[in-house]
Amino acid sequence: MSRTTTREVSSRRLGVVAAAIACLTLVTACSTPDTEASGDADHSNPEVVAAQALLKKGNESLLYGPTEGSVDPGDLRPLTEADIHVHDWSGDAKGKRIFIVQGNGANPALIHQVNLAKAWLKKLGFEVRVAAGDFTPAGDQRVMDLALQWNPDAIYDISVLPVNIGAQLAEAKKRGIPVVYTVGTENNTPGEFAAWVSQSTNLSMLLFGAQLIVESGATANVMSVRAKLFPEIESPVAEKYIKDNCKECEVKSFDATNQFHDPVAMASLTTSLIRSNPKMTYFALPAACVPVSAAIQAAKQLGDVKVESTGCPATAAQMVRNGEISGVTGVVEPMSVLGGIDQILRMLDGEDPLPSEQTGPAAFYFDKDSMPEGKLDGNFGPIDRWALERFDYLKPYEKVWGIDLHSEIEKQK
Repeated sequence: MSRTTTREVSSRRLGVVAAAIACLTLVTACSTPDTEASGDADHSNPEVVAAQALLKKGNESLLYGPTEGSVDPGDLRPLTEADIHVHDWSGDAKGKRIFIVQGNGANPALIHQVNLAKAWLKKLGFEVRVAAGDFTPAGDQRVMDLALQWNPDAIYDISVLPVNIGAQLAEAKKRGIPVVYTVGTENNTPGEFAAWVSQSTNLSMLLFGAQLIVESGATANVMSVRAKLFPEIESPVAEKYIKDNCKECEVKSFDATNQFHDPVAMASLTTSLIRSNPKMTYFALPAACVPVSAAIQAAKQLGDVKVESTGCPATAAQMVRNGEISGVTGVVEPMSVLGGIDQILRMLDGEDPLPSEQTGPAAFYFDKDSMPEGKLDGNFGPIDRWALERFDYLKPYEKVWGIDLHSEIEKQK
């Protein structure tokens, strides 16, 4: 058992972090990894062997398991059609309108999800409108007010934070307009939502913990930077996995706040934590779409501390290709989008939504030796298509809803 020390720091919520790991997503590779995930890893160590086996499984298939709460390595298994619950929708979309509220208009992962949601809802026959907030209370309230003014049949919230829109959520509930949220669940995002889609952060975090064990040869001294003020996406699963499965590893944690959207603050935080923890070998960030590069540059000035990050796979894939980070973990974003649409269809048919623990996307892992073919400079197309090669999660929806979903994936860059 390694030692875990947690430093709690309270501060205000900042919306960028939730969007950062709303990005948590898809998988890519043109070949499966061999037994080497890191040239420096000691592959005779049984702890490394076990972690490497988990990563290999996460590269060869889409992994599924409990999308909320604790998760153990044995809980992860290849995704199957039985894991996908598709509502047998009535098909009645005539005159019905869906308003999609987007957490931020510039975030690549949110743009990716919103574009898919818009296209697929239109194929189902709905009239669709989209507007983006900006992670501030005023901006998020503005976009929700726009949605309510349109008086839609449902509102699809893709990463506009509950903390900023309490009054608008209450108004939607009062007027009988269901709001579906795709970043968190009722367990960690209280609010007047009609339904949630789990983010499955714990699944990808388990893989992230395995990555650090393999890369370090089971000797990692990790500073885990948490997003604990953002329960929508916070998960301590990586820390627990390292603690329970690496006797020579050590994990400390730090609760960051505004450093997640400010490169200067991120560099300052990195410098401060490395200086105050001289034995640190890994600086672990909770999202690849926070200022990882700023952390990397700061770490380089102080020695050999390696910066790694999870989530935001289109951004992370580019960083792996550039040699900035070593691996990518995340969840399959189109599955999250489809889960949200399915919840909307259930409620429009007068049925109860699925419990959030029966929702959520599958997880994945890839590294520099299992990168996909194609242009990886922030694009999701190669990642989405690779995931479909591992398991065609679109088929069950197409079979029930009677529409083509694959074409939207195929035309992505």
